[in-house]
Amino acid sequence: MTIILIAAGFFALGLTVVFLFRSTIRADDELDRRWAEVVARRSTRGAPPPAPEDTPEPAEPT
Repeated sequence: MTIILIAAGFFALGLTVVFLFRSTIRADDELDRRWAEVVARRSTRGAPPPAPEDTPEPAEPT
């Protein structure tokens, strides 16, 4: 019985979080959609691929 009550509590907590942050989740989905559109536009325009973030530093002469 205790396990069922604990599980029900976690379920209720999860639903509460989803309902409270529903607008934030929707806004994040909108940002993801807009970013996907930007990336798609860049690729169709023939833009060069973005530079790699890991650029090796030149070795110092010893």
